[in-house]
Amino acid sequence: MNLGEKYSKSILKKYDLVPIYYPGTEVSVGDIISYDTNILGNAKKPFGTFQIKGNLINGETYNLGLNTIVDKHSKPYNFVSENEVTVTAAIAGELPNIANGDIKFNFGKEGSILLYGVNGKETRIADQFKLESLLQPFSKDRDWNDFYIVTSVIICEKALIYQSNENNGSLYVSASAKNIKIAQDGIDNIDADVSFDVKWKTKQAFSIDWTDNVAVFMKLVQFRRNKIRDFEKAANDNGNKNEFEITEINYQTLLES
Repeated sequence: MNLGEKYSKSILKKYDLVPIYYPGTEVSVGDIISYDTNILGNAKKPFGTFQIKGNLINGETYNLGLNTIVDKHSKPYNFVSENEVTVTAAIAGELPNIANGDIKFNFGKEGSILLYGVNGKETRIADQFKLESLLQPFSKDRDWNDFYIVTSVIICEKALIYQSNENNGSLYVSASAKNIKIAQDGIDNIDADVSFDVKWKTKQAFSIDWTDNVAVFMKLVQFRRNKIRDFEKAANDNGNKNEFEITEINYQTLLES
């Protein structure tokens, strides 16, 4: 499993949202994106890096005139790789700029992840049923099975995100919160007002250093056989939802709920 696949699969299990890899990549609602195709010629599952192939709302080829809305409410996102990340007090002077009170996140395995984002707001297509209707005249324009359509993007006002590219990576930060701990799959003893200042890092595949306005997640659908099909957790034979598959959206059920 490569680093992008591990990042995507790990976070999908917690949030049922498709992580944008790499975080901060410029993605817009309505984008047509590709993760390449498998040996059968079908779109690969949306894990890891992708390419943008156009936009349905304001692109050069398509301009469907779909409205988007931004949620009024925001939420935090807090994830670390369970049993792979620890936090300790940094030792003043062990590296340049490291002072008393700084902390060190330790990443024990290749691909280990820390993601903390605040005030995440979702921008989404207002009417997904209308999307299906407007796509009908273009059903033979391309092999839509090869692509995904971005219906929602979540941007965090501030984000601290790190992934290690080998064992024993590290991230040194100063933080406004004290006594920060790791609790299972998240950072504990922090609140919405926390702030971080990244001092040093090693062995990173990438690092988002408490950056403003970071695109972190998205929601995807496919247009297959003239139907919009969602990418979400699908139930296995035991009824447990833990695998991610393309499933057809039943709009009648949505309208009745």
